[in-house]
Amino acid sequence: MKELIRRFRQDEAGIALVQLALLAVVIMLFTAFAVDLGWFYLNANKIQRAADNAALAGVVYMPDEGPIAIDRAHRVAGANGYIDGDDGAALNVVPQPDGKKNQLEVTVTDTVETFFLKVIGRDTQTISRTGRAEYIKPLPMGSPLSRFGNDGSDGVDLTCASDPCFWANIHGTFTNNQMGDAFSSACEYGTGFGGSSPCASSQYHRTSRGYVYGVDHGGGAFTVQVQNGAFERYPGDGNVIRSGDNYEWCLPAACPEGPTTVFRVYRPDPTPLTPDASGRICELEFDPVDSIVPPPPPDYDPATDTAYAWTTVCTVAAPEPGLYTVEVAVLNGPTSSDDAGLNRYSIRATGGAQLSALGDMSIYNNISGNTEFFLAQVDDAYAGRTFVVELYDPGDASGPSNIIKLLGPDGTTWTGGCTITKREHNTSDFTAFDSIAPGSGCEIDATRTVNDFNGDWLRVEFDLPESYSCTGCWWKVRYEYIGSTTDTTTWRAFISGSPVRLVLGG
Repeated sequence: MKELIRRFRQDEAGIALVQLALLAVVIMLFTAFAVDLGWFYLNANKIQRAADNAALAGVVYMPDEGPIAIDRAHRVAGANGYIDGDDGAALNVVPQPDGKKNQLEVTVTDTVETFFLKVIGRDTQTISRTGRAEYIKPLPMGSPLSRFGNDGSDGVDLTCASDPCFWANIHGTFTNNQMGDAFSSACEYGTGFGGSSPCASSQYHRTSRGYVYGVDHGGGAFTVQVQNGAFERYPGDGNVIRSGDNYEWCLPAACPEGPTTVFRVYRPDPTPLTPDASGRICELEFDPVDSIVPPPPPDYDPATDTAYAWTTVCTVAAPEPGLYTVEVAVLNGPTSSDDAGLNRYSIRATGGAQLSALGDMSIYNNISGNTEFFLAQVDDAYAGRTFVVELYDPGDASGPSNIIKLLGPDGTTWTGGCTITKREHNTSDFTAFDSIAPGSGCEIDATRTVNDFNGDWLRVEFDLPESYSCTGCWWKVRYEYIGSTTDTTTWRAFISGSPVRLVLGG
């Protein structure tokens, strides 16, 4: 009996050894699989980063410069270690995926070697990852035409068909921002010239640049010209023929010399709102003009008045692909107090080019009664996004009823709903003001007996539906005013969110 038990135990030990051996093989296989799986994960993350970085680098050239966008994507992918056709790597760059013309999609594929999986015949693994990026360019504003501002040399079209029904505007740095220019004026509400001394620093003042315009040349030669680029020191706000530079608010005291205004033209750059001096190709300065006594007549006479002739800033005979930009800024005078005044002008591009403000604009509207002007071009590529309009200081108009209506691309008042918030001067936050439900027209009552927005910001947000579509895609503003609309305002228009971002869909 004892012998039988001994033999049984020996046999059991042998079986255990076999089981242990088999288990060790299984453990080794799982360990090998885990090592290779971690290796695949590491490479997948690296490939995803390369695809994302390549898409982000190239998308800033969309949609106008597709070949450059593709080239930049390949360069950045190469810098991340993935060159198309080299060492098993492959790149596929797709401009405007799914018809989204402001997007770029990059797929990076690579073949990596395995470690322990070779024992089961798996020598390599192919890994592919896709990155898709979107670039929201500064929205064109103010004009789908070749000109931004009226043309006083041939009269003004009061129907606003051929004239935009306003003048372009920029104020001297040391002018009170309550005068309507939020970004060029350096003096806070109620202080500085046009207010009280001394000048308190404006929280809105933008020191990095002036106002920027984009020139969409379409491949043809063009010339940038300006009308009445110089600040002229004579009283009066002008009329529909003359832009009416202004300094009369300082009389009878000594008036400032006025701002020197400079116009600069830059070659195409993927970030047009940050002009790079290395890309500047032309520059023209206008010194302030001495007082004209008596003031010039209201109608323009090209034989005697050269101030309203179109002056050439720059001619580009063989333009590069992409959007050229024009920056309009003021230069400081001999002393800070001299650099004050309200300069109005017009700017245009010849040769069939389109010239529009980019991102924001300061305008002076001096056409009485009802009028409408182009606000911003909102392409249907932004369907499903939030379109934001901000307007500064729309509170100086007089009259018993002053209504501002926001018109959609079809030319009628937007009825898709909007939310309006308000930021009062010397404050930092927007607070709730009004909410207009879908089905009702989006409009603002700017009648002073009801609302006084002098020196205030208003923000209007529109949630564009996924079904949003348009032809031309220009939104407008309509002033339905009983009385005068001689008012300087500053406008911003943008799509909410980061301008350059990764998006789902890749």
